[in-house]
Amino acid sequence: MFNLLSHAKLNLSLEVNSLLDNGFHNLTSIMHTLHLHDEISISHSKNTKTVFIPSTVEGSNNSILDAVHLFQQEFHIPDQVEIVTTKNIPTSSGLGGGSSNSTAVLKELIKINKLEVELSKQRELAFQLSSDSPFFVSGGCSLVEGQGEKITTGLGINNLWSIIFTPLNIEISNKTRFMYSLLSKQHYSDGSITAEIFNSINQPNSDLLQLLSNTVNTFEQVIDQAFLEYKYLKDKLLSLGVSFVRLSGSGPSFYTIVDNLDYARNIAKKMKSNNLRIITSELQ
Repeated sequence: MFNLLSHAKLNLSLEVNSLLDNGFHNLTSIMHTLHLHDEISISHSKNTKTVFIPSTVEGSNNSILDAVHLFQQEFHIPDQVEIVTTKNIPTSSGLGGGSSNSTAVLKELIKINKLEVELSKQRELAFQLSSDSPFFVSGGCSLVEGQGEKITTGLGINNLWSIIFTPLNIEISNKTRFMYSLLSKQHYSDGSITAEIFNSINQPNSDLLQLLSNTVNTFEQVIDQAFLEYKYLKDKLLSLGVSFVRLSGSGPSFYTIVDNLDYARNIAKKMKSNNLRIITSELQ
């Protein structure tokens, strides 16, 4: 049996730049992995199957199976595996759980079979799984551009804690597609804010919290069409003294970042009565 961790991510900044002819979008984003993770075990089996604990995803229709089939087709290795995933990352939350799971499995299958596959090739394969997957090949802190296939790795942010809030009462069918459908030309930007902040993060002695308070997320312009309480909850958090509140990905999870774990726990405690799942996790 092979055991591995599959980490969540935050979009520290996200600008949607344009709509492409293929129906997808160009974007510019800073992504960062978190200590928050799912736990995955892979073992050889007579038939490939997936198990989720708790059972939040149908075993016949999930990104992990996509990763297994991609591996089998690309490397002509028909090994059958059973994959058990213990979910800690909220699903459909903007934290990248599905993309992280599938990428982690793809990487581990390459490792198990002792294949030498360059990082660029792994990212190329991962891009066939999802737009977030190339980032998860190496994780850390990266500037992600294009449709998610262009990755510039930077310095990771240490000793900062995120407090993540995931609404418990929102279920949006095809959430990512729906959120992108709400965007129009008036919401697009050129990515320069995000790119400049990424460059500043990688400078020595940067004031990271100040930089992060200047980030943006395009989806905050339309989130009220899917999550009416977002503005109220954001204002409540700001009234508790945090320096900023930001959506992750297309939401509906939102977060703030602080430099003190006790303060993070105190903020989480004060927000508990708002029908939210609240997770405190260090950036890593």
